[in-house]
Amino acid sequence: QERAEDVKLPPMTVKIRRDPLTKEEKDFYESLFMQTKTKFDAFVDKGTLLHNYAHIFDLLSRLRQAVDHPYLIVHGPLSNSLDAPLPSSSRATNMDICGLCQENVLLEERVVSKCHHSFHRACVEEYINSAPTDQEGETLGCPVCY
Repeated sequence: QERAEDVKLPPMTVKIRRDPLTKEEKDFYESLFMQTKTKFDAFVDKGTLLHNYAHIFDLLSRLRQAVDHPYLIVHGPLSNSLDAPLPSSSRATNMDICGLCQENVLLEERVVSKCHHSFHRACVEEYINSAPTDQEGETLGCPVCY
């Protein structure tokens, strides 16, 4: 409470607006929703839903952006590839984040997958040696994607 007095912000007012979508906006949203539903169902079918919570959050965020305005999706920072990994400020430095242990990994110590996820060499070697298989007995791919 004393922090609120130090900042001296006006009281918060929440206004809920219910604006209808135009025909074009609704068509765009429904198209994106179907793509999102297909990706989500694929996670469920593979049994990898809990391993992909960040991807699911990204899918839901894009749906929300599409409702705010379709240009946020079409012309936004991720418009070149809707399947690209989210940008990371750590990629601008000499460090990245391991997709398995979530700890910093120096660029000279990292292994990068085809889908551009980074890992410690030891982490990815351990994953490969104990990698789970799908229903057909095939080894699953990138642990971040699956």
